[in-house]
Amino acid sequence: MVLIQKKDFAKALLFWLFFGGFGAHRIYVQEKMHYVIWYWAANVCTLGILAIVDAFLLKGMIEAKYQEDNDKEKLQSL
Repeated sequence: MVLIQKKDFAKALLFWLFFGGFGAHRIYVQEKMHYVIWYWAANVCTLGILAIVDAFLLKGMIEAKYQEDNDKEKLQSL
């Protein structure tokens, strides 16, 4: 049995605050490195507006990832 920990919103918010333009908060929440290139490109195209929008979506991203991990764990335990 794998213990699934919910990501901390405060840590994610700090990552967003200091390294949000590079997508560090998305890496922390979703643990996928390829987001850096795409997120950086999208930030350049939207002149940083995407990073501001992500601040409001951050809590939902954490909840969705936690639910997804729990669902995977339940399927693996069957």
